[in-house]
Amino acid sequence: MAGEAQVPFDFEAVGERIRRLRRKDLFFIGGTMKAGTTWLQLMLDARPQIACRGEGYPTSQFLPALAECHTRHSRIIENKNNAIFREIDGFSLPTAEHLHFVGPANASS
Repeated sequence: MAGEAQVPFDFEAVGERIRRLRRKDLFFIGGTMKAGTTWLQLMLDARPQIACRGEGYPTSQFLPALAECHTRHSRIIENKNNAIFREIDGFSLPTAEHLHFVGPANASS
């Protein structure tokens, strides 16, 4: 805005906040609506040793990123298997027939 002085970004303060946060263990709280997760978050965040702030929405943010990670990893494994097992058309996955021989029904035999 015109006439307003810009406040310089305080890199040192942000760096110190990040350093303090990195010294703490990371954890996630999950639950359905009305299960008490917000209450638990507030109780944990009241402790000076714990930072438990905000709510995440895994279905809209975390899960798509996890799916993309899985897709990339699957491509890497597929390429590796194709390179290693090229002469036998890749690495075959177990079929239901394969699993018949390793299942619990076969354990007593």
